[in-house]
Amino acid sequence: MSKPIMNRYTTLKDAINALEQGEKRIKLTSASLSPDQLLELNIALRKAPDILEIDLSGIQVGEHIFSVFQNLHLAKIQKINISNVGINQPKICPLSKEETSAHHSSLKQFLKNAPNLTHLNLSNNFFRIRVLDEIIMSLVISGSKVNVIDLSKTINFTEAPNKTRKQQKKHSTEAGLLLIALTQLTNIQKINLSDNHLNLPIQKIIDCLNTNNLSQASNYQLILNLSNAYKALKPQTKQWKAAISNGTFTPSTWIDWINDCFSIKNYNEQLAHIMREKKIIIHGVNIQVEL
Repeated sequence: MSKPIMNRYTTLKDAINALEQGEKRIKLTSASLSPDQLLELNIALRKAPDILEIDLSGIQVGEHIFSVFQNLHLAKIQKINISNVGINQPKICPLSKEETSAHHSSLKQFLKNAPNLTHLNLSNNFFRIRVLDEIIMSLVISGSKVNVIDLSKTINFTEAPNKTRKQQKKHSTEAGLLLIALTQLTNIQKINLSDNHLNLPIQKIIDCLNTNNLSQASNYQLILNLSNAYKALKPQTKQWKAAISNGTFTPSTWIDWINDCFSIKNYNEQLAHIMREKKIIIHGVNIQVEL
């Protein structure tokens, strides 16, 4: 089955004309759009309830992009891409906290009324983890069918010296809650969290996933991309030494350990069992692991 073609438009006028003629897939590329132009697009979308796909990636307007979704109800929408639009970058979009919150509310309310959404791309924008969590929970509330979500490069927090232990602990807790929210999406199959500062060890990430009732269908598979997204643990050298001392460490043990586990940097039997039971694939740093 051939993939539907999404027409690309370079001006707002062309995109609106296409919507008026019944176009169901819109990719609008432009260096910038004013807040008034975004509201104009919002009005045009209200008159196109059957639209299936919206791609506004690369339009550097910051939080103003969310005004496109203000009071908008698109029950049939399947795919939304608003990657790389300058979220949380004051130089692009200087807004007060109240204005920013209002814009976020527009997106969250829209998602609550988008039950047929299957793909959401918010990558290359910086969000507070709490806001991301609220966005995901909006999808959960809607009973969304979303199965692919891209949150790569959306969380900007490092372990710099100016970050206190309290701040780091709060960040790690919020990251864990975000993972739990993601796994409440009952149809989720692919999550991209690469290039984020989760500040979590891989064991904690798997623990978060395991606290939820992920689908047990035989064809279910969760692909979780965590490249450069977690805090690596130290290798389990004590296990190696113990195996050597009690005579259970053999060349075949070494090969199995390396092939199955080392590429996710941390390993124990419980973690491996969880991953097998949940049919989870983890993309580690430059390596794909299937257990």
